[in-house]
Amino acid sequence: MAGTRWSTKTLLYGGLAGGLLLAGGALGSRAEIWPFDLGFLAATAGIAVAAIVVAWGIGALVVVMRRDLQQEVPALLAGLAVSLIVVGAFAVQLIQVFSVPPIHQVTTDIDDPPAFDAVVGLRPAGSNPHGYDGDQPLLETTLAEAQRAAWPELTSLRTRLDPDAALQRAVAVVERMGMAVVNVDAEAGIVEATDTTVWFGFEDDFVVRIRGNGEGAVVDARSVSRVGVSDLGVNARRVLRFLERFAIDA
Repeated sequence: MAGTRWSTKTLLYGGLAGGLLLAGGALGSRAEIWPFDLGFLAATAGIAVAAIVVAWGIGALVVVMRRDLQQEVPALLAGLAVSLIVVGAFAVQLIQVFSVPPIHQVTTDIDDPPAFDAVVGLRPAGSNPHGYDGDQPLLETTLAEAQRAAWPELTSLRTRLDPDAALQRAVAVVERMGMAVVNVDAEAGIVEATDTTVWFGFEDDFVVRIRGNGEGAVVDARSVSRVGVSDLGVNARRVLRFLERFAIDA
C-alpha cells in the first residue's frame, strides 16, 4: 500500500472495521464472550461505519477514476466491497422485517397447538410467553390470522407411520437439523428441543407432537423465540423444514 493516500487507507480500514464489528459483535454474543447488548451495539456500529464508507467511497472512487490514480483503486475497492457486504446484509434483514408479520412463534395447529413441558423450566426470566393465544391482538389482525396469511402451508402432517415410529422419526429429524433435544416423552407423544441461531446465539424452542389417528399418526410442530417481537420468519422456516424432512424420511 506504499504511496496510497491517507483517505484511501481510511476507507479501507473503515470497511474492514465495519465488517469486524458486525461479525465480531454477533459471533461474540453467540460464543457468550460478551452480553447480547454489547454485541448488538458493536454490530450496529459496524453497520453505521460501513454505510459511511460506502457513501464516502463511491465519491472517492469517482475522483480517483477521473484523476487516473490507479494506485488508489485496489485499496478503495477492497474497502467498498467489505462495506457493501455489511450494508447488503443489513438491507436483507430490513426487507425481511417488512415482508413477514411481527410475530415470534408459529404452529401447525392453531386451534390446538402443541404445548411445551420440560422446556418451560429452561426459559430464562423475561422470555416471551411460551403459550399460544391465536386471538392475541396484532396491529389490525390477530396472531392466528397473521400466521395463516403469511404461511398457509403451515398445517398438520399426516403419516402412515404408527405413533411410536413417527416419534422416533421426529427425534431423528430434529437431531439432524442440529437442534438440542431436551425431552422425549413417548407417553405424551412429544419431542422438545432448543435451536440456537448462528447469528447472536438466539435460542428458540421447538416442540413436536405425535397423535395416532387410526391410520397412522398426525404430526404437529411449534416453534417459539425466547426473545424479540419479530423472528423474521425464522420459526416458520424451521417448522416447514422439519415437516419437509420428516415427510421425505418417512
